[in-house]
Amino acid sequence: MRIKNPKAKGSNFERIVKRMLIGPETEVIRSPASLGSADLIVISKSGLVESHSVVWLVQCKYLKKYMSKKETVKLIEDAKRLGACAWLAYREKPGGKILFDQLWPDLTRKSNICKIRVESL
Repeated sequence: MRIKNPKAKGSNFERIVKRMLIGPETEVIRSPASLGSADLIVISKSGLVESHSVVWLVQCKYLKKYMSKKETVKLIEDAKRLGACAWLAYREKPGGKILFDQLWPDLTRKSNICKIRVESL
């Protein structure tokens, strides 16, 4: 089924990513029509660090090219402020597999962003 409305396409993609991340030790909260930096908040009980849950802020972009540098910086700043990890979930091409990049600031270069690509979680 082909979705033509960009907002519907984005919402559908968020739901797909949410289903991928949900598990017995993982809680996923979706923020529909989010105005904040994260579309999904993931809380993992299995990755406990000093008896604290591991939290991810996930921005979902149907295609990676739609993530601006400003949005990327905001997501990283919000994650840092909350003690969470910043992630980008996206496709490189329509219908392609879903990829995940972990994002953090590169303090060795001015305004650059470091990324780790994870193809499956």
